[in-house]
Amino acid sequence: MFQSLPTWQSVFSESPIPGEVESLLSEMEPSCRDCGSQTAFVWLGSDDVTSNTFLEILERGLDATLLQHNPAPVALCPTCCVVRIVRALTLRDLSYIEVCSPRGTSPGIVLPMAY
Repeated sequence: MFQSLPTWQSVFSESPIPGEVESLLSEMEPSCRDCGSQTAFVWLGSDDVTSNTFLEILERGLDATLLQHNPAPVALCPTCCVVRIVRALTLRDLSYIEVCSPRGTSPGIVLPMAY
């Protein structure tokens, strides 16, 4: 599920995540790590994200949590981002109905969401 940064900032005003995401996007490489196309996304590994750790990540931010336990973020084009999402879900044997992509021009975050 895509959430724009302005939405995040209004809902999670105390979280450092919107500022961290803005920083990651501003430092994004222009070429996709997987295919060389123009980038639109930064892929951040999600090892250690569970229902038990999600609140801690929201409160402490990416720098203090996910960036400590995952490979460095990589820049991806839209196609390669979806391929990685599908691969991550498949490897964990998770089923999914859809991947909600960004709309408009606002930067944001794609997060897992359960129905």
